[in-house]
Amino acid sequence: MRQPIQLVWLKRDLRVADHIPLLQASKSDLPLLIFYCWEPSLLKSEDHSNRHWQFVKESITAMNAQLKPYQLQVCEAYADVLEFLEFLASQFEVKLLLSHEETGLRLTYTRDKAVGKFCKQQGIDWLQFQQFGVQRARVNRQDWAKDWHIFMSESIRS
Repeated sequence: MRQPIQLVWLKRDLRVADHIPLLQASKSDLPLLIFYCWEPSLLKSEDHSNRHWQFVKESITAMNAQLKPYQLQVCEAYADVLEFLEFLASQFEVKLLLSHEETGLRLTYTRDKAVGKFCKQQGIDWLQFQQFGVQRARVNRQDWAKDWHIFMSESIRS
């Protein structure tokens, strides 16, 4: 029998404070694996420079220092996320995947749709948390401004 676990997938928000997926994970008794994927498809993309990747590396180092007292660290993988999730699902009973909802690139949006399909097929609950005022897949702008103000007025959670 495979061990049940929960995952926190780090995308762009590489900090410990005010990180809702990490906060949610801390409320569960399930063992936690926090991971960042150095995705070859993104590394090859012209949308990011070497400075960006250096910042990611430094941010993960800082996160690991902050997570050390909790006996946690960021697992880094050189793989596309879907490939890494398939591997984890073969080794563990992945109950929950937590992440921020990412907005921006078509490449990451397409990837996230594939991850959603994989999670559904595997019976993995994927909770995505809004990170900015942008709301992905919104069908219209009705109440958008009101929702934006509510979201931006929330207190910082840590």
